[in-house]
Amino acid sequence: MGKYSLIVVSGFIVTFGIILSNLNSSAERFTDGLVNYYNRTSLQYITESGARVALQKLHADRTWRGNVPTRSFASGTFGVDSLRNDESRGLGYVKLSARGQLSTDHDTVQAVARARFTPPGARGAITANTTVSTLGRFMMDGREHDINGNVITGQGTLAVSTVGDFDQGGASTGGGTDNGVDYPPSSPANANIYEENAAWSGGFPATPDSVLGGASQGYPEGKLKALAQSGANGGQYATDPSTLHFPLSGVTYVELASGGIWSPSFGTSTGIVVVHNSVRNATIKTPSGALKGLLIADDVDKIHCSILGGVVVLKNIGNCIGNGTGNVKYCSEVIDLQVNQASGRVDSFAIDSWW
Repeated sequence: MGKYSLIVVSGFIVTFGIILSNLNSSAERFTDGLVNYYNRTSLQYITESGARVALQKLHADRTWRGNVPTRSFASGTFGVDSLRNDESRGLGYVKLSARGQLSTDHDTVQAVARARFTPPGARGAITANTTVSTLGRFMMDGREHDINGNVITGQGTLAVSTVGDFDQGGASTGGGTDNGVDYPPSSPANANIYEENAAWSGGFPATPDSVLGGASQGYPEGKLKALAQSGANGGQYATDPSTLHFPLSGVTYVELASGGIWSPSFGTSTGIVVVHNSVRNATIKTPSGALKGLLIADDVDKIHCSILGGVVVLKNIGNCIGNGTGNVKYCSEVIDLQVNQASGRVDSFAIDSWW
């Protein structure tokens, strides 16, 4: 081999060696980057898993506040330092701080979760599609109440929201909360705690499922009726109310004939009670006893019972909504509990933000 050929071959060998070295370095950098990305992503998932464990504990026990001790998970560990009420955002919000570790790497995440589901069709203690009139000593109170009926200051809503007028008569009283200010029930009610000629984007809810938000909230048309028919959580469906068993629980769906009237004695019932038909003229009249939950009816004629939760009237036909000594006290906790327990909703603790 000539001298020139040796020089060329030597050049190729050197060049190949440089290329091979660069390829090895690039492969090492790629592998290191891939490993680092995998580790960062795994650590993020581990840390977020801690947050979700805390939310699962909260779902099982809505009164739970506290921490989750460090535990092993997916080759790492996580823990939750605290889950507490987030008073700055209002009733029903919680804030948590979770931490994770993978090898020598650490991560933290904080989250705010909305811990209660408030049906978009329930704006106050009573929400109605037309005129609301009251007589006697009927009382409606939009102040927030706890599950035992005690007032929680500064967290309530309207006594009445109606697309028509609010006609308060007799010795009936109304109370509520406006911008954090509580107004105890009075006669006449303070103008800040009722809403007349209420505007609804897309119109007032026309069906029970739309009161709960419709398909966008997991309640497509027919779901409440199907839940009642399934018997889940004690639910019952009836076209003849005399076949119902009391006390009620779960979803109770009473589908009356056109112009039908039902006058129940609730005893001490719970859940979602629906009185409805396709032409929206089913009436619940002078119910007695007590209900913890949400009443949705085409028409309500004289509430004589105690309701802790809320009432939605789809199409008031002109009856007095309450007289005598009946009362409705707003309670978002009861509404949330009954909607979840009755319908099996599992996503009530929706994450609002992570950081």
